[in-house]
Amino acid sequence: MPRLLLRALAVASLIAWAGSAVAQDFDNLILRYGWREGDTLSYRLQAYLGTPRGHSFIIDNAHIRLTELTIGVVVRCTVAAPRWDAQPMDCAIDSAELAGVAPTDPPDEVHRVLMHYDALLEGGMVQLEWTSSGRIRMLDLEGVSKDTPRRARVHEHLRQLLLRLFSLLEIEMPPDGLVGPEGWRQRGDPIALRVPSRNGSMSGAKLDHRVVGVSGDVVEIASSGDGALRQGSVGPLMDTRLEGQARFDMDQGLLLYNTQEFHAELINTTATQRLYLWQVGEAALIEEP
Repeated sequence: MPRLLLRALAVASLIAWAGSAVAQDFDNLILRYGWREGDTLSYRLQAYLGTPRGHSFIIDNAHIRLTELTIGVVVRCTVAAPRWDAQPMDCAIDSAELAGVAPTDPPDEVHRVLMHYDALLEGGMVQLEWTSSGRIRMLDLEGVSKDTPRRARVHEHLRQLLLRLFSLLEIEMPPDGLVGPEGWRQRGDPIALRVPSRNGSMSGAKLDHRVVGVSGDVVEIASSGDGALRQGSVGPLMDTRLEGQARFDMDQGLLLYNTQEFHAELINTTATQRLYLWQVGEAALIEEP
């Protein structure tokens, strides 16, 4: 989806939610995921990423550097049998589309590289493990070759991009499912507050959620997070922040929709370009069980 349309969706959602966030008592609601073995859930995940400092994309015989990327996938997730405290899912990628801007690379080369990434993603399988409360514990990508160092690097790059998309589905529900008067804080290291990195990232981040509206079985959840992040152990230090709005079906125990806006900016730097990554994304359930 084009950048401006994604931006318009995010702004429209923010306005709609601002109107619903009136003073009401939402204590004692019960929010729990209701995944059932054998269910199939289809989601459309899409995001615009702005990376003014550039983000490399490689294939066997080409290399481009994007400053803007739009990525969208449709995934069909099958709920597997739960294991201990983990809920596995296998998500087939039914369709994928990437588009981008690379100011210093020929347009034909950009198109060729991104078409290659499209082809790698389509038909791939994302293997997920969730906690019962809705936090992603593991994400892997199957069906994409890792038989050479360069292809292994491409595989990890795709996995990191998919993490950015699937972070739109990661809204952890409160302990025991019970909503308190102050909302609740997501535990661990929220994926949505990380940046793509082959070397991992170190962060001290918090992500808070609160119910801001109820209509029948559907609750509206506002999310807000921030933190400090470093790529790897010696990468630049960044300030991160996130705002999001979601809809959750209490009866089915399913996330219906989520939109998020994320910023990561360099701190303690003399660089004139401090913005490292900006993302606006949207996830929507498109086929209910």
